[in-house]
Amino acid sequence: MILHLLKEPVDPLALQALTAESVTGNQVPAVVLLSPMRSIPKLPSVTLYRMTEDPRDPRVREIGYPRLVELIFEADKVIAW
Repeated sequence: MILHLLKEPVDPLALQALTAESVTGNQVPAVVLLSPMRSIPKLPSVTLYRMTEDPRDPRVREIGYPRLVELIFEADKVIAW
């Protein structure tokens, strides 16, 4: 699994890379939104996580720091944008 860590503002290059990876890759990429975002980026075939204690959007899995550390160690590659 490739884990992408996104902060706000989201880099347009990151969105292009994630879109291309989700379409052509064999694995579903995972994305962790590190900061509260006003709008969730629309990414096809991506597992989304958000660092927060206040669940708001049912499309996004809410996680805390212990789960983030687990995801980092489970990933084959981590990319911070």
